[in-house]
Amino acid sequence: MNFTESFQLTGNNDRMCTRLDRPHRSIPLLLSVAALAAVIALFAWDASPKLFPARSHDLLAAFSLAAIAIAYFTYEAAHRPSIPAMIKATLLALAFLFWAANQLWPALPQASLFNDIAIGLFVFDVFLVIGGWPPARQESSFAETGSGNCRSNLNSAAPSPQRAGPEADLPHRQPDHGMPVRPFPTGCCCRNHAEHLAENE
Repeated sequence: MNFTESFQLTGNNDRMCTRLDRPHRSIPLLLSVAALAAVIALFAWDASPKLFPARSHDLLAAFSLAAIAIAYFTYEAAHRPSIPAMIKATLLALAFLFWAANQLWPALPQASLFNDIAIGLFVFDVFLVIGGWPPARQESSFAETGSGNCRSNLNSAAPSPQRAGPEADLPHRQPDHGMPVRPFPTGCCCRNHAEHLAENE
């Protein structure tokens, strides 16, 4: 099975919902777990820096940022989003990578430039979100949103059972001792129902 055939697709004419299978979902998930582990190690360094070797803080910070950037980009690319959504995901991943470079090489003359580029990309990404670009209907949703939207679309597309015919809106009597159910005649009130039935028979 190739990369394309490994997707399970459901949807309608307005939206195509993409759900990843386990192998392709595991790659960004493992990278995310590694990034979280590095963050925990960072807090441990803050508590007891003497327990870690030199420059471990810079390496852990850079690794966590780079790992989550790659995880996010891989996750979004696997969902095959629209071109605008993919551009936006690339900008956010680049922001994390430039921030990681600033953490890894703080002594470089370009370290401040790396940090400024990261800040600019983060600010620009939030600006695009507030401005509503790309439109929500073109964006591939984030995990949960993806499967949840697929279910809601399928549920909303399912027709609800409705009664048809001239008697659809008329109240019906409940069965009584095996007698057939008959609708109230038009213009009949509940109090005089028995008399109307007797006259019609």
